[in-house]
Amino acid sequence: SFPMSLVMALTSIALGVGGLPLRTLAVKLSGWEMRSMPNLQDELFRRPPWQVVTKFISSAALEELVFRGMLLPLAVLLFSWMPPIPAFALGSLAVSLVFARIHGYGSVWSRVVGGMLYSGAFAVSGTILVPILMHLSFNLTVYFQARRAKAGT
Repeated sequence: SFPMSLVMALTSIALGVGGLPLRTLAVKLSGWEMRSMPNLQDELFRRPPWQVVTKFISSAALEELVFRGMLLPLAVLLFSWMPPIPAFALGSLAVSLVFARIHGYGSVWSRVVGGMLYSGAFAVSGTILVPILMHLSFNLTVYFQARRAKAGT
């Protein structure tokens, strides 16, 4: 039998990376894209990978603590006049839209889908660690894929 913390960590990583196809589909289906940070990738590639990983760890933790740990419960409370599942869905959608917009670049719907996946994982697991690990694993996967693609060109 595996320790529960290991199972949760591995599940979080799998969900974070496994969310890539769904988020890619969201990008393809939507033209709603923000472009205010076009050189972000270049900025990240100029830094040593350990600095980028450190930044990703702190930003994933901070964003999830704020959006899933603080704002999601408040948003669900705002919809508490509804049955629990629609209240959670609308609260999650509202928080995920704000989450997407604060990033300021890329596909809005890809980030909304990601935010809703993180919200669902938080609700099901009951711990903020699962969405933090999902968010971190997604960011790291995208970063290292892009870094490998750039090195190959």
